[in-house]
Formats: sequence, C-alpha cells, structure tokens
Amino acid sequence: MEAVIFDLDDTLCPVEAFVREGMEEVAAHVHIKYDLPEAGAFAKLMGLWRMKTSVYPRLFNDFLAAEKLPESGVQELVEIYNSSGPKTTKLPEGSVMVLKELRRQGMKLGILTDGNANRQMMKINALGLESWVDSIVLAGAHGTKLSRQPFEIMLGNLESEARQSTYIGDNPMTDFQIPKEMGMKTIRLVGGEFAKLSSRKDVDLEIKDIKDALKVLSW
Repeated sequence: MEAVIFDLDDTLCPVEAFVREGMEEVAAHVHIKYDLPEAGAFAKLMGLWRMKTSVYPRLFNDFLAAEKLPESGVQELVEIYNSSGPKTTKLPEGSVMVLKELRRQGMKLGILTDGNANRQMMKINALGLESWVDSIVLAGAHGTKLSRQPFEIMLGNLESEARQSTYIGDNPMTDFQIPKEMGMKTIRLVGGEFAKLSSRKDVDLEIKDIKDALKVLSW
C-alpha cells in the first residue's frame, strides 16, 4: 500500500459541525428578511437536514414552503449556506493522529470530496488540511464520486496505481462503487448521517473510529 485517499465530511471531520455553522447563517438571514424567529428557523433547518441528509437537493425549498415563503428565495439561501466558511470547527485529534502517522510512514495522502466545490475548499482551508496531504480533488468540479474522472485525477496526482491505494469514506451510496471497480481497497468509517445505512459489497472493511484505519492499512 502506497497511497491513502480520504473523504472529508464524516470521515476526517464530522459534517454536522459544518452544517450547523451554515444553517446559523441562513437562520440569521431569514430572521432579518422575513422576520422569522432566528432560533426557530435554525431548529427547523437542522431538523430538515437530519431527516433528509446532505444528499437531499431541495432542503431549502421545503423550508420555505413550510414557512409559506416564496420559493424564489431558494437560490439566495443556497448561496448564503455555501459561502459560509467554518468559524470554529477544528480537525479532530483522531484525524490529526492518523494523518501524522501515515505521513511518518511515507504514505502518499489525498482528499477526494464531493459537494459544492467552493464550500468544500473553504472547509479544507479552515481545517488546515492542505499541509497534510499531497493532492486535493473536488469531485464536484469533475462530475461526481459516481464517475471515474475524479479518482483518475487523484491517482495521477499521487502517481499511484489503484491496486496500491485505499479509499476511506462514509457514505455507502456514493463513496465506494468507483474506487472498488478501479481496483482500490475500500474502508468505510461507520458513523455520522449515513450510519444507519448498510454497507454494500464494494466495502472491503468497516471501522467505527478513524484511528482504527491505522490497524487495517497494513494489508
């Protein structure tokens, strides 16, 4: 094994911390623009997110409809959310430990994440992850994680073959199909918003803590 590629949300860092900060910005905006109680708007937004998860594309549509507000305001809410960079979220100690140890071992390291490219890059910058890895690929700029191109770009950047690489992610719906088809090993970190979903045959191993990756990456 010569390369390890990580997802970001709910893999290197819990996604809920990012979501809360973004929803706080949206709630503050709708309080000012529509005179909605800010705390109530925030609670409803977080409730919708917990019910629908981050992959649901109409969360703000549903929120505006529930509040009987014009759907024309959706794009504004999306832009506020995506432009809200993390303010207090820090890289967990477990992730720091794993990255530090893999770097000590001489592993090539990468981050391949999906979602809004600008928002994901703001997270990466805020967490200081650029200094830990050799390559960052934002799948949203090259299709999705369900296409080969982002993974091909990552392997090219790392100058690594698929069979010598491992992908670590959390979402069984999107994270593992393509890397497994390409010949990579796959590890699922079970937790976060997709914890209740069952793994599929494209997951080689499951772990419950990011630190456990160090125990299994000797394959």
